[in-house]
Amino acid sequence: MSPEYFKYFMDTGLVCYLVGWSSCRVAMNGAMSGGLFEDFVVSEVIKSYYNAGHDARQLIYLPKAPLKIS
Repeated sequence: MSPEYFKYFMDTGLVCYLVGWSSCRVAMNGAMSGGLFEDFVVSEVIKSYYNAGHDARQLIYLPKAPLKIS
């Protein structure tokens, strides 16, 4: 099995434009609001690492064995 990789957009405004959302209300209350918020948080953390002069690739965590959450 190969690990699942996530792809994050660095610009949530571009995502909203590409999807065709013209209102911030749709972005906040729509079906993809959780994923959009996750993209925003991850992109802000990565940008803060880059602005501080650190390598953001160190943030990636891929466990060798699947984690069980109960």
